[in-house]
Amino acid sequence: GMVAASVFLFKDFNGHNWFVWNEHGVGGENSCEPTIEAAKITAESAVLRWGKHFRDNPPYEDEE
Repeated sequence: GMVAASVFLFKDFNGHNWFVWNEHGVGGENSCEPTIEAAKITAESAVLRWGKHFRDNPPYEDEE
């Protein structure tokens, strides 16, 4: 139920940044990619390397 990865939608001069978190909320791997799609794929790969299952969070009820 914890957040396993964060991918930032806003692009900085290096690209879209992503971070992977462990079960204690401590950051692990991180980097940036030129596109948001590449950042999501790379972050998911990092989560899977950590032995976690990655899934998108469903929208909140008031966001539907």
